Amino acid sequence: MKKSNRFYSFTLDESTLKQKLTPQITQIFDVILKSGNSEFAEADLKKLVEQAKKDGNLKTRQSSWRIFSYYRANMISDGFLHMKSEEITPEVEMSQAVNA
Repeated sequence: MKKSNRFYSFTLDESTLKQKLTPQITQIFDVILKSGNSEFAEADLKKLVEQAKKDGNLKTRQSSWRIFSYYRANMISDGFLHMKSEEITPEVEMSQAVNA
């Protein structure tokens, strides 16, 4: 079974928040800008949006990752988000375990 790591890179600044976007996309972008990072591994981004929901910065009754995933294609097509995947082969996993 092949696994992949996803990495997300955002192209945002304060003016992004003033554009006509859905409230939840604006909330996600605000949290990302406040984090001070523009690049995330998927696991780190999941933690960030979940914490945003817990803190009340992302308003939703659904899973925070579900909301992010729903809007992901829009963010990519609008040029705010770039995503890349890297396949993990079993050999890579073993070498990472040995080097840990």
